[in-house]
Amino acid sequence: MINIMIKSNAFHSTFFELFANNNALSHFFAYTLYKKTENNYLLFHTRSDKVICNLIEDIYIEFYGHQKYSDPLLDSYLLTFWAILLRRHEKHLESFLNTTHKNLALPDILNYFQIHFMDVTLSSAAEYFGFSVPHFSKLVKEHTGQTFTKLIRDIRLEKACRALKTTNLSISSICEIIGYTNPEHFNRIFKETFHMTPGEYRKNK
Repeated sequence: MINIMIKSNAFHSTFFELFANNNALSHFFAYTLYKKTENNYLLFHTRSDKVICNLIEDIYIEFYGHQKYSDPLLDSYLLTFWAILLRRHEKHLESFLNTTHKNLALPDILNYFQIHFMDVTLSSAAEYFGFSVPHFSKLVKEHTGQTFTKLIRDIRLEKACRALKTTNLSISSICEIIGYTNPEHFNRIFKETFHMTPGEYRKNK
């Protein structure tokens, strides 16, 4: 048995936006990341699928080898792993989600935030999904445990971190790309969250 542990913020910055279609994985990740419930699972019956076995072996070797470009390779391996699981075994799975809110299209809402994080507002999102602003705000809070403002801020900061680590864009350009018009405001929020400036974060990473 191999246990693969993944930080929840990885789903925002790398994986979750790539599962925009309605499928077992997107629904599962949406609910398990935001609903404070236990004993949720997806069980894929892959039997002796050599492709799946080889992918897990590659992930294992890459992680422990930790050579140059290991992190982006691991991201790619995991995306490939999940996509192949769905392609080959989507009809061969058991699932259980311990939630009483199955009718809310939470994956659709989170995907919408991922796509429109630069300029989305609470009122524009509420209008898009057909809710009043107070009711939509309450639904987001109830189903994710976070306010709309914090969700969007976290998505923007995760995009900023990714850009700081993987590009040579100036900090002011990154600030603009993720939807902040005031660089000083961005720097203040970044430092409050990560206890370092964007420049220090780039240097450390």
